[in-house]
Amino acid sequence: MAGAATMGLGTVLVKQWKRPVSLLAFTAWQLAVGGIVLLPIALVIEGPITHLSTPNLLGFVYLGLVGTGVAYALWFRGIDKLKASSVSYLGLISPVVATLIGFVLLHQTFTPIQLIGIAIVLMSVLIGQQTHQLRQRSSNTFKLRLKK
Repeated sequence: MAGAATMGLGTVLVKQWKRPVSLLAFTAWQLAVGGIVLLPIALVIEGPITHLSTPNLLGFVYLGLVGTGVAYALWFRGIDKLKASSVSYLGLISPVVATLIGFVLLHQTFTPIQLIGIAIVLMSVLIGQQTHQLRQRSSNTFKLRLKK
């Protein structure tokens, strides 16, 4: 719950506060600060890293650059271009995309419950986006009537 609340608050605040630096620098600073905050917690819970192999390092580089850096840069760009209420629904798609990547690349299979879950998430995002668009149209119509 705390993670969802923090993500929601961050989405709204990023939209409200105009960033003083480029999108890349802004993303890098957010990730660096987040990492510094999480480092002591990770060291207490997981302990120090004892052994790093080449596959481990390559995995860290991939997760850092692609899974985190590129993903967050795209996320902040979306927040910059869209309304925060529209962007909030898109976070629900992340587990669906991860599941589909597992299906395509790792040849994983779906259970009926997973297929139902995917359908519920996609329908929720679709309904949420349509509801947002309807509210926006109603608001614009109301504003036009007030001007007349």
